[in-house]
Amino acid sequence: MSNTKQRIFIIGKLEVRRFTVADIIILSTFASAVLIQHYLLNNKPLKTGYGLFAISFVVGVQTASSPLGLRFRSIYFSLVWLACCLFFSLNPYSLAKLPLLTFLAYHVIRLVFWKSHDREFIPFEAGRGRLFRHFSKTEGRVGGTKDKYFMKVLMITCFIILIYCMSGMVGVHIPVDK
Repeated sequence: MSNTKQRIFIIGKLEVRRFTVADIIILSTFASAVLIQHYLLNNKPLKTGYGLFAISFVVGVQTASSPLGLRFRSIYFSLVWLACCLFFSLNPYSLAKLPLLTFLAYHVIRLVFWKSHDREFIPFEAGRGRLFRHFSKTEGRVGGTKDKYFMKVLMITCFIILIYCMSGMVGVHIPVDK
C-alpha cells in the first residue's frame, strides 16, 4: 500500500488540503497588514503611504518571484488570500490593486500551464540575477525548463501590472475605451 494520499481537485484545479503552520503564518501576516492599513486609511490617512507601498510591493513581488504561488493551489488558502486582496483593493489608490492583479495573473498562468502540460506549475525563485529551481514536496519534483519559461512569463506579466498600478499613483491615467 502506498503512503501517498489521493489528492482532491475542484474548480480551477485547486486542491482541497488542510492549512499548514506556514500557511497560517503567511495568511495571518497578510490579513494583519491589510487590517492595519485599513485602520490607518480611515483614522490616520496621512500615514497610509508607506504601508500601502510596502504591502503592495512585497505581496506583488513575492507572488511574481517566489514559490509562494505553490500555496495558491489550496482552495482554502486561495479563498482567504483573495478575500484579503479584495479588502485591500478597497483602498482608493491604484497601487492597492497590485496584490489582487498579481494573484489573478498567477492563477491564469497556472491554469494555462496545467492545460498545456497536464501538471502543476512549479515556480522558480528569483534572486541574484537568475532563477533557482524549487523542489515541491507535494508534486515530488523540481521545476523544469517549461516551468522556467512560464515563470519568466509570470514575472513579465507582474512587472507590467506593477507599472500599470504605479502609473495610477503618479497621476498617469491610461484611457480605456468603453
